[in-house]
Order: sequence, then structure tokens, then C-alpha cells
Amino acid sequence: KRYIVVHAGTINGFIKDASLVFPSKSTTSDYHGEMNSKTFQRCWVTERLIPSFEVPSLIVMDNAPYHSVLLEKQPLQSWRKDDIIQWLNTNQIPCESTMNKNELLEIAKQ
Repeated sequence: KRYIVVHAGTINGFIKDASLVFPSKSTTSDYHGEMNSKTFQRCWVTERLIPSFEVPSLIVMDNAPYHSVLLEKQPLQSWRKDDIIQWLNTNQIPCESTMNKNELLEIAKQ
């Protein structure tokens, strides 16, 4: 049986109470589908890692997909012009209502 193990350590060893261990359901060697950003963030970072921190602390992670989550998606070509303008305004990005959709999307990319 395989297990997913998430833990953190320092130069002094593993951080007390920061481990997350659960059985893998995967039958292949690729376990990455077993972990997602919600489980990683809620079950490990928020409930186990952060409460175990000593101040000051620094977190260094690899680039696994579940380590970073896009909280707010950028406008897409499929969005309505008014929705793109609203997104730009919400993010305090100047734009003109006279601009066409492609111009607005170009501004959003910057």
C-alpha cells in the first residue's frame, strides 16, 4: 500500500505536528492526482504547517500544480466586453469604455 506524505522541516529536523499522511488510492506511480490545492492549502498549510511555525519563518516549495492557485482568473476572449471592463475596474487598471474587446484584453494581460 502507498501513502501520500506531506511534511516540512528545518535545519533542526522535521517540524512537530506538521505532517499530513493519508493512503493513496492510485495504482500507478503517479501520485500527483491524489493531492489537490484545496487539500494542500486547507488540510496541510492552514491546519498543520502555519500553526507549527516559529517566527520568523520562510516557506520554500517546488512548482507542483497544487502549490499555487490562481485566485482570480484573467479575462478571456469568451468574456463579454462589460465583464472585462468590470474586471479591469475592480483591479484598478485604467481603461476606456470606447476601447474594443481586444484592446481591453491586451490591457488585462499586462
